[in-house]
Amino acid sequence: MYRIHYKMDSKNTGFNEITIVYLAFFTILVFLCKQVTNCNMILLSKTYKLFEIKKHYFLYLILLVVLLSSCDSSFTSVSEPVILVPGYGSKSTLWKDVGYIGKLQSEGHSYGGHYTINAKNQTVDFEPYTNSTGVEDFYTLSFSDSTKGITELSEQLGYCIQEILYRTGVEKVNLVGYSMGGIICRKYVVDNKDYHCVKNLLTIASPHQGTNLANFSYGVENILGSTLYKEMIAELQKEIPLAMNGAAISDLVKTDNGLLHTLNQQEHPSDVNYHFVAARSSLCDIAKELLELEYEGDLVSSTNSQTLEVCRNKNLVNARFTIINDADHFSILEKNDILQNILPLFNKNK
Repeated sequence: MYRIHYKMDSKNTGFNEITIVYLAFFTILVFLCKQVTNCNMILLSKTYKLFEIKKHYFLYLILLVVLLSSCDSSFTSVSEPVILVPGYGSKSTLWKDVGYIGKLQSEGHSYGGHYTINAKNQTVDFEPYTNSTGVEDFYTLSFSDSTKGITELSEQLGYCIQEILYRTGVEKVNLVGYSMGGIICRKYVVDNKDYHCVKNLLTIASPHQGTNLANFSYGVENILGSTLYKEMIAELQKEIPLAMNGAAISDLVKTDNGLLHTLNQQEHPSDVNYHFVAARSSLCDIAKELLELEYEGDLVSSTNSQTLEVCRNKNLVNARFTIINDADHFSILEKNDILQNILPLFNKNK
């Protein structure tokens, strides 16, 4: 079982509204105890003068009960909160770097904070946003190692979802997954089809049917051998800071018996609204014109893979998909179209 760790911001003194209320509670309690003594109230006496206390002190108790009942360690949410899930090898600051936190805030939405899932210590570390209004409707998360296998990462996502449900008091969340993050979300939903607590699932440039890059990486390792391959990858990573030999690489391989093939054959919960957003690079037109090469995709995976064509014809008949042109796998997050596809999740109750 994962434990929740709360990180205090450097600007935060450690006191919040809840702390103040409890301090007031103990102050009033001490005060009332003194007054009870002064009133010579006899507890459990033969005369049963249990309520021999001045009226205005009794009103203090009523007010205190009201205050405590209105305060909770969780925060309210106006709708199902949105959780932004990163992809393979993504930095913890991905959503901040591409400007999504600021953009969503400018649209009137409140950022709750960032969750970091630490598999080694089995903890979910939460860093609340300093200027949160208390009505939190979106969060970001990151994995301590986002190159782990998809099954393991989907289980970690589940712990985070349960924590957010507890924190906000809602029954469902909305998931937005970029690249492999979309597959992690879908894996979680399918594995927990009876109690997934997900209303909408939006995936962005997710290689649902695998990617040739994973096949290439996996194939090169088999050809060169594990030791030589790791040495080559170590040199390559000095120039390109992206893990090329994580456990998830084998999960993303296009094969007829791998994780993705099995996942795509499974029944998907029908009470989830699925929306697959794919990127189509402008290089597709150049390749077609100059090389007569028929390719539709974002240079990492095809549009068919990103829109999960194989499942849309079987288990996901009602799923929606959108193709964004002039965008590759990495630049798609910079497109305003993506933000426009995320915003409706805050208001959608169907």
